[in-house]
Amino acid sequence: MSQTLVIDFGGESEYQYGLQVYVDKNPCTPGDIVNIYVYAANSTRLQNVKIYKESESLGTGTSGSETDSKEETIKFEDFNTSKLSEPISSINSSNAASALLYYSSDGFTTEYSKGASLTLNVVDDIGVNIDNCKNVYGSVYVDYTYKKHYKKYPYTVSSSLEEDTEIPFFLEDNGQIVDNFFLKVIVSQFEEIPVDIIIKDIANDSLISNATVEITESFGDNPQTFEQTTDSNGKCTFTLKPGKTYTSKITHDDYIDSDLDRINNDTFTVPIDETEESE
Repeated sequence: MSQTLVIDFGGESEYQYGLQVYVDKNPCTPGDIVNIYVYAANSTRLQNVKIYKESESLGTGTSGSETDSKEETIKFEDFNTSKLSEPISSINSSNAASALLYYSSDGFTTEYSKGASLTLNVVDDIGVNIDNCKNVYGSVYVDYTYKKHYKKYPYTVSSSLEEDTEIPFFLEDNGQIVDNFFLKVIVSQFEEIPVDIIIKDIANDSLISNATVEITESFGDNPQTFEQTTDSNGKCTFTLKPGKTYTSKITHDDYIDSDLDRINNDTFTVPIDETEESE
């Protein structure tokens, strides 16, 4: 019997203390190697960075860098500086994506018309301001080249995990913990197997044919409902997932509906190790 465990990490975080964390595989399965990246605007910033899984260090990591161009539209809302999403290597071009209002260096309110070419200054690696402008209000289009450096830390997901868990990781810089994140491991799917449902009369153990059995998943965002009718042996077969819990409703013309009786027959869990008869 096979099972699959899925990691649900949010992907990436914003730059914290000049650092950004990114996990390359989400979701993943047991035994996969997940690469955890820590990005910064320059390689010096990464010299004292470490990743820990709980108290266990993932080692020194492998260094590298990425360079590419990117286009973004950013907003200024009555302030001087706005941020791009990546560390800036150079500004290729920029213009007013909307009309821009600002105070010029001489203190007068001035306006750039939409489409006007702008001169931008880089501030703290990912920020920009408009030359000789302050208290800017409006949108700016920016075409720029970014270069970010990284350290890559591989982590092998355990193949023996059997239940939902969250594995904590910590980002350390210069001996201080500056950020943390979790790899959330969930048992999301087992291989479906045929499960026989047998309906018996509780009073005399006789098998009940022509009973309608309705089963609904009690998991997932869009639970499905399945329906079968028992044969002459009181049996019907569903394809279900081991380890999962289902709700059931049984109806028959000669009996009280199961959701109205006093019998504990409204839910069941399919065993993981073997298929058992239910109901």
